[in-house]
Amino acid sequence: MPVAFDRTVPPPAPEALSSPATVDNAEVVAGYFMTLFPYIDATRDFAEWRRLSGASCGYCANAVELIRDDTPPPGSSSIGGELTIHSAWGKTYRDGYYVKLQAEEQESWRIAADGAVLEYFRGPHIVSIEMLLSHHAGGWQVDGVSVDKVATVTSDGR
Repeated sequence: MPVAFDRTVPPPAPEALSSPATVDNAEVVAGYFMTLFPYIDATRDFAEWRRLSGASCGYCANAVELIRDDTPPPGSSSIGGELTIHSAWGKTYRDGYYVKLQAEEQESWRIAADGAVLEYFRGPHIVSIEMLLSHHAGGWQVDGVSVDKVATVTSDGR
């Protein structure tokens, strides 16, 4: 099982969060937002996720509900599940930005206090993520997210 990725440490906030509205910054903010997911899953700390989530983002609200409603057994922990952004492409769209990310999500485990594996989520997966973002006086906002699993990478690299 992997140990290098610590889900309880939030990803570093990029400068793009407080930078002007540009396609490049939208791409960075989109990637940052998605890499928050393992952190919010492990810690139940939704503050940054909610701050960036727009009222129209169903994915954003559903993620909070699913995690909040999934009560892990006392003393259990989650490991793995790191999301690595491999590419980002964006463009202006209506009053905001459209961003498409290609990412890799690593396998993950939920481990009981005694070390037993409670759940195993196979990986790594290649995922395609499409997002709508906007920028207002209050900063960046994620207005919509769609995630599709493209492939599961096998041990022989296929």
